[in-house]
Amino acid sequence: MSSRSVSGTTVVKSACSLCFSCCGLLLHVKDGKLVKVEGMPEHPISKGRLCPKGASLVDFVYSPDRILYPMRREGKEWKRISWQKALDIIAEKLLDIKRNYGAHSLVITKGLTYYMGARANAQLVHRFGDVYGTPNHFMADNGCFRTGVVARMKTFGAFVCPDIERSKCVVLWGHNPHASPGGLFRLPRRMAPS
Repeated sequence: MSSRSVSGTTVVKSACSLCFSCCGLLLHVKDGKLVKVEGMPEHPISKGRLCPKGASLVDFVYSPDRILYPMRREGKEWKRISWQKALDIIAEKLLDIKRNYGAHSLVITKGLTYYMGARANAQLVHRFGDVYGTPNHFMADNGCFRTGVVARMKTFGAFVCPDIERSKCVVLWGHNPHASPGGLFRLPRRMAPS
């Protein structure tokens, strides 16, 4: 990461982590607060483009609806509790599940699969499962991204990127690259939707 100062605002080069595309970002920070996000023109893949998720990063970071500390429901209300209390509650629930139903009754799931330290995170999930005694863990990409990887491997024999520039027809099933993630997919002008 590098940064430069522009009229009291520091511009920090980074990468978006809201999907696997990791588009290049220019983060404008003033007085320690993110105030603006732009695409990084020199990024080799996204070339300055941002999808709506990346472009709304400031709203995402500072949303008043973000949960920043543990909460516990008491009746119909949610009350803030300490981190230690939250960990104690979780530990007790895990022990109850194991005691009453057996370790294999627990299934562990993990999101944000293959970027931002995902290998280390996946290893922690596996290690936790080993220590607890459950082999039951899966990740969000088991239901979406990973199936696409397997389909490419079965179709092409390897995980390859399609040759969009020379394609005469591109069929996208349940995917809108013009909305998200836009940085990795640029249709040739002759194929762009009108």
